[in-house]
Amino acid sequence: MRPALFGTLRATARTVKQGRTLSFYECDIADGSGRLMARVSATMMTLDENQSRARSELYGAGTSKPGEEVLALDVA
Repeated sequence: MRPALFGTLRATARTVKQGRTLSFYECDIADGSGRLMARVSATMMTLDENQSRARSELYGAGTSKPGEEVLALDVA
């Protein structure tokens, strides 16, 4: 929405809808004056252990390249 060239940014995230399998999140990023700089939305899928293992084998999860970082998040 606008560039953040200096100063402190504040990110505020919220769960819009959390389902058993699919969840939707939004995050607003504002500058020190409270002006909205960016808005992010994300849809996440929660997999049980068996579903997760099958997707890892199919898509090769856990095979990061040099310079990449992998983030694992458990959602209760």
